[in-house]
Amino acid sequence: KKPSPLPVAFWIPGGAYLFGSKESLQPFFYDGSSLLTQSVPNPGSMIFVSINYRLGTYGWLAGTLMENAAVPNVGLHDQRAALQWVKDYIGLVGGDPKRVTAMGESAGAGSIMHHLVAEGGKLDPMFHRAILQSPAYQMAWDRNGTVDSIFNKFGGLAGCGSASGKAVVDCLRKASPDALAKANAALQASQTPGTFAVGPTPDGKFIRQMPLL
Repeated sequence: KKPSPLPVAFWIPGGAYLFGSKESLQPFFYDGSSLLTQSVPNPGSMIFVSINYRLGTYGWLAGTLMENAAVPNVGLHDQRAALQWVKDYIGLVGGDPKRVTAMGESAGAGSIMHHLVAEGGKLDPMFHRAILQSPAYQMAWDRNGTVDSIFNKFGGLAGCGSASGKAVVDCLRKASPDALAKANAALQASQTPGTFAVGPTPDGKFIRQMPLL
């Protein structure tokens, strides 16, 4: 008898949208071993998937300037690409694409909140249940004010201060990896402790407004 497909836990790691990865806090936690050993009816009665996604300014630059020149919130799109992979291929290793539970802590849980409201809640999130642990994100709504200022500040830190609008994105694409890494660190270092320069942000399309609304 062919075994029934197994339920899938899809883990989105946290880290303030700035740090961390699926390799963090191992063993037992981010590698899923604690869940796998305690699954019922027998250990291993599930499949655990953990992912990485772009962090800091690499994944979360936003604002109207970014919207007009590139794609904001690409960290969410990275996560969605992984969810699509699970939907398409998890059956090849015995998983059930119709029983996917998204799980996340801190930034991971905050990300799940945004997937639930993607495109006004009309876009299939490609998971069927969700477990949110201590969801966190920086509330950002002033897209053509504060968020654009952060975008321009990062551009200046990366050596693109003489550019404006779309030209900032063009300049950033040509900047060296070292310049981008230093600018990424400097931007966060300039923030008030306990706050974050970037994270999921309404963009009028994929994320139409803050999840709480």
